[in-house]
Amino acid sequence: MAVYLVRLEAIPHNDNPVKAECVGAYVNCWVKADNMKIAFQTATEYVNNQGWEVISVEDQFEVQREI
Repeated sequence: MAVYLVRLEAIPHNDNPVKAECVGAYVNCWVKADNMKIAFQTATEYVNNQGWEVISVEDQFEVQREI
């Protein structure tokens, strides 16, 4: 299983308590998954469940460990 970084731009849902004071956010999700598709789905579902709507994907890639 690999680790992926999925960088998203999101806005708060209408029922999110921070909606009045926050117009948006950039979200970095580090996800351990079998492939990029699953990592992306996991990240976007998590962000959505936390009260945010993903409006764009800024970047996504498999993380490589440099030693």
